Formats: sequence, structure tokens, C-alpha cells
Amino acid sequence: MKMMIPIDATSWLRRIGGGSMLGLFLMVVALGAMPAQAQAQDGTVAVTFTVNTVTIPDTVRADGYRLTVNGQVKTASGQVGEFASGETLGWDANATAELTNIGGDYWQGTFRVNAGDTILYKYRWDVPGTSRTQDEKGFAEAENPAGWDTRGIVVTEDTVLPVEYWNNTDGKPSQADQAPYGAKEEDEISLFFRVNVGAQVQTGSFNPETMVVGVRGTYPFDWGTTNLILDAEEMPEGSRNAMYSGSINVPADSAGNPMKFKFVFGVAENIDTGTISWDNGDDAFNPDGDGNNTTVIAQSDSTYAFKFFEGRRPPTAEIVDANVQFAVNVGVLEEFGVFNRNLGDFVSVPGAFNGWDTGTSMAYNEAFDAWTSSFNIVEEVGARIAYKYFINWDESRFDEESENFIPNLPGGWEEPGVFGGGDRIYVFNNETEQTADDFGSGVSFFNNIPPQGIIRETIDGNSTMTVTLTIDMGPAVTTEDTEPFDPANDKLYLVVQTPLFGLTQGLPVGDDNPIFEEGNEEALASVEFTRVGETNIFELVQEIQLPTENHIGFTVAYVKDDGTRVQNGDGFAMGRRYYRYIEPLDASDPDDIIWPNEDELLPVTWTWRDLDVQPAPTYGLTETSVEESLEQPNAYALHNNFPNPFNPTTNISFTLPMAENVQLSVYNVLGQRVATLVDGVMSAGTHTVNFNAADLASGVYLYQIRAGSFSQSRTMMLVK
Repeated sequence: MKMMIPIDATSWLRRIGGGSMLGLFLMVVALGAMPAQAQAQDGTVAVTFTVNTVTIPDTVRADGYRLTVNGQVKTASGQVGEFASGETLGWDANATAELTNIGGDYWQGTFRVNAGDTILYKYRWDVPGTSRTQDEKGFAEAENPAGWDTRGIVVTEDTVLPVEYWNNTDGKPSQADQAPYGAKEEDEISLFFRVNVGAQVQTGSFNPETMVVGVRGTYPFDWGTTNLILDAEEMPEGSRNAMYSGSINVPADSAGNPMKFKFVFGVAENIDTGTISWDNGDDAFNPDGDGNNTTVIAQSDSTYAFKFFEGRRPPTAEIVDANVQFAVNVGVLEEFGVFNRNLGDFVSVPGAFNGWDTGTSMAYNEAFDAWTSSFNIVEEVGARIAYKYFINWDESRFDEESENFIPNLPGGWEEPGVFGGGDRIYVFNNETEQTADDFGSGVSFFNNIPPQGIIRETIDGNSTMTVTLTIDMGPAVTTEDTEPFDPANDKLYLVVQTPLFGLTQGLPVGDDNPIFEEGNEEALASVEFTRVGETNIFELVQEIQLPTENHIGFTVAYVKDDGTRVQNGDGFAMGRRYYRYIEPLDASDPDDIIWPNEDELLPVTWTWRDLDVQPAPTYGLTETSVEESLEQPNAYALHNNFPNPFNPTTNISFTLPMAENVQLSVYNVLGQRVATLVDGVMSAGTHTVNFNAADLASGVYLYQIRAGSFSQSRTMMLVK
């Protein structure tokens, strides 16, 4: 077999920049494509093509795109448009000689030809079902075995071609001139990075005239400075893409070392001192769930798969210029004595729209008892805008000599329960004036906890409540994601992540998990689970102190005899924590919620990542089943669903001033009806219907009511 790759298979696979598990998978794929014998009995030989698409001025990825080999095969009997193995080439998007994406920018395919055949070919990409397609530009005819301006090779034995780079260059260059790497020394490796900020250009958050794009991270980068500034690529006329790319050289002996990085952008003149916008790692690049793109330094010159900044593709929907109002009530914090604006405590609203600025204060509106800020946001309809509220405590809060000191005070980030402690997500609509709020009230509540979510006493007037939590650790016993759990010997702990709950219970809370630090042994012992018999079920019974909030965000950690601690959950989005709620006994009167003397929380099943979140109670702010309100309404209305976002259930309420034939339906973004919730005559009053989206994919959905001549639609977000 002719091996035309100048490095061994393992090294080549590491070029993709993936982790070891991805590399192992790709090794199996690649080696499986290499024929074991030089020539089959039918006289055919195998040829393996590998192309890197990083030089295509488009967003070619494995999801939605197709790569094929176009061309002709010159055989002993003439030219044919197909391989001996049956795949067609041709010169258009009808070719069936498809390549498979084997990771990142790399595509590969193996086909058979007769020994001695000449293959004259180019690569082509297309989007199935559309007219979008493009083939490579021409090459120098002098290098072609037939004098054509295509690629060309005479195949005499099983052959693995070297990695080829898509040609987007005019002037018919050499086939070997397309690699995007810059100049480097002989003992260096060149690493190429590429990102698409088209969405940010289209919506105005990135100005190509004044801003630059760069990379920060671990070696060879730095988290505090931007030592690689990317170059703007020339885009085809009319394209909404804005690609930036560039390479950095590293010593060859650094190959194999782990590497984490993020793309950033900011004003060119103060990219290292001013406000910058940070990219977030998406699922394909972020196996650790920590928000970073995670990979290794490749064994040889390599490209790292391009990505969309913040995971956002250039917009295709209507773009709206809107004023978005953010307002948050921190009454819950004030009630517990951990916030006082008269002492200098203040609130900010960091988000994707302001570079996650935590230092700028919102304005306090006394009439609404809320902190407010407005931002001009230019976005496409349906865009998901990430943000959170943040408390900036006065310095005296951290001074042990001050009367304002608060022990165990964590960082100021909120832990909004409806979003699983992750970033809040506001779904942008087509209105020019918009409000991001909770419960359709016009205001948000810090941590998503309204006053109704505070447990002040139980039904019997007790100032404590017995709460039981059970967890099935079976999946941890057999996990391959991390070191497995030993139910007989490992110690298992609840790690509380909601600051307010931790403060009311005397439990240290923080990103560094201070409960495991020396001096907190008593607190740690209070959250240790007990094994139930010889099973994998563990139980924790706690006597919680009141008043406190009714939601608990947490992870779990098991500690081995040698002190090794394994803790699940990570990242910034929903799924970073478990969330469980203490359910009220009676919430029919929102001003007088009745709480039980004891409660068994919804049981938990261990997972390594993507921890599940229990839907929040309605706190009497909406009804929990289909029933009529006591008051006669005088107008039609379709209300905001709650919770929103949701997983997998939410409540949708509507109001009728008279009996009407009602149809309440749910549609996906393609306009396809995915559920009919009501279809029949309903009496006058307010009704609430529960919608279960367990069988649907995450995304934006529209729900619409038709009642007589009345029609109204709203959007909701399913986040699994």
C-alpha cells in the first residue's frame, strides 16, 4: 500500500486537535479505511482522499453540509464518471462519491479504481435540498498528469493521499500551496484557528472597522492578554458570514499537551485593557462543560475546527432594533439581611449585550421597588440572550471587624432556579419595546424566587422543617466518564450551590467548594448521605432552619479513601446543578402560602453532566391544572407560560370573557403544529393547561390561541 501521508496514522489523527477519546475513535475510522492488501483479486485498488475545508469561505460543517469528489477517471478503455466501486463523480452536486467528516475540518473517503487508472478531480461542497454548492478553483495544468486544471493522480496500488486543502485561490496555484499556515521554524508546529462573527456583525455588537478578534487561553495563549489577533477573511459578496482566522507557532516538543481557549473581541486600541466579549465553548468543543474550547496541541501543523462565536450562526430571521428593559426585585435578599442599598450594596445585570459587565450599577426605582436598566439591543427574532443578575456587596460586608460583616458570603452571581442555576435566557421578539421578567409580572426576582418562595414557618408554626433527599448512585458505579463510585467505601456528600440557602443553613457555598476546606468538618458531616442497606440508594435527612428559600441547587461529590474527590456538574448553562423544590401544601392564596412540616424532595439519579432541574412551583401566581377562576373576566388574553424556559413541562394560561370554541396549539419554528392542547368549547374564566414537551427537541416554540375572532401567539423556550 502506498502511504503518501508523511506522518504516522496516530500523529495524523492528533492534527484534528481533539481529545484522546475523539482521537481513538477517529483512529479506528481511519485505519478501518486503509485496505490491508495491495490489490484486490478483481484488479482494483483503494484510494483514500482526505481534505481540509478550513480554507472554504463559507460555514461548511458536518451538520447540514456534504463533501464530494467531482471529476473523471481515465481508464484503459476511456474516461468514465464513476469509481470502480460504483460511486459517481461528475462535475456537479449530483455526485455520490461522498466524504465523511472525521472531526473538525477534516473529511475523508475511500473508493476503488483499477490499478493504473488516472483520477482527475476537484472537491465540491453542497447543502442537500438547496441550490447552495461550490467546487474548488483551478490548479496549475503543468502539475496535472493529463494537463487539466484539476487535481490529478495515477493510482497503481492502494494509496492514502496526503491531507489536501480546499483551493479558493485564483491564478491556478500548485496543489501543495493551499495550507493556511504562516511561516515557521523547522522545529515548530503551526496551529490555525478560525471563528465566524457574522451574527455579531449583523446585529451590531461587532464593528469590523474598530474592533479585532483574538484568542485567549492556556499555553500557548494567556487568559489575561490577547497574544493572537486574527485576520479578517475576504467573504463573497452578499455573505452574512464574517470569518476571522490566524495561526500561532509552538515548539514541536509541546505536542500532546492539553489546551483550552476562547475567542474574544473588543476595540482594537484597548483589546487588553478595555471591555471584551468572550466566546463560550459549545458542546462539540467543550467536553469538560467549563465554557472553554478544550483540545490538545496537535502533533504537526493543524487546523482547529472553526466555530460560530457564542455558538450563533449569522441571522436569517428578521432583525429588530429594540429597547429591552431589565428589572429585578431583591426583596428576598433584603428580608434575610444580606442586601442593603443604604450601605452601598448594588445590583448589576451582566450579559451578552454588555460584555458581561458586573461593575456597572442598575438604577433603583423606588416606585417599583426594583433595580432597572435598559439596553438597546439589535438582534434577530428568536435569538436567545444570556444574562444574569449580580450583587456587588459593599466592602464592609467582608470586613470581620465591621457590624455589616456577613460570614460565608459567596460571590455575587445569582442562581436562578428556573434556569437550573445557569444563565438566564431571554428570547428576543419582534417588539421595539421589550421586558425581560419572571411570571409575566414586568419584573424579575433574584434567583427566580418571588416573595411566595420564602418558607417562614410550617403549617404547625415550626421554625424548622425535616427534608429528605434520596439519590440513586447506580450510574456512578459503572460510569466511564470519571473514576467510578464505590458504594461500600466512598463517602457521599451534598454540595449546596445556592448561596442564600447556604447562608440560612450555615453551609459554606462558593465556586471553590469551601465546605471541603479545613475548619468546616462539622458542616460537611451535616450533608453526608447514608447508604440504604446494601443498595446503591443513598439518603440524606436534614433539619433545615427557617426562614429559607424553597429551592436548593446542588451537586454531589464522593470522596475516596485517598482523598480524591469526584464532583459532578459544571459549566454555565442549565445542567450545571441539580435543582429541587420544597413544594407548598397550599398555594391557592399567593399571599398566604402554606408549607408542610416535612418534605421528601423529588429523588435524584446521578449523572456526570447535564444534571436535571425540577420545574418550579407556580406559587399560586398561576393555577396548576385546568380550572376556572372565581372572577368573571372582561377581555380575552393569552398569558405568558410559566416556567419559561422549561423542561419538559410548563403551564399555559388563557382568559375568556364568555364561553367560546377554543383551539390552543403549539408550533415549532418551521410552522409545523406539534401539539394541540385544547380543541373544544371552554367556559368563561381563566384556564391553565399543562404542556409536556418530553418528546420534543430543545428550541423555541410558538403557542397560539384561537377563540372566536380572537387570536394571539406567544413564544416559549424548551431547554433540555
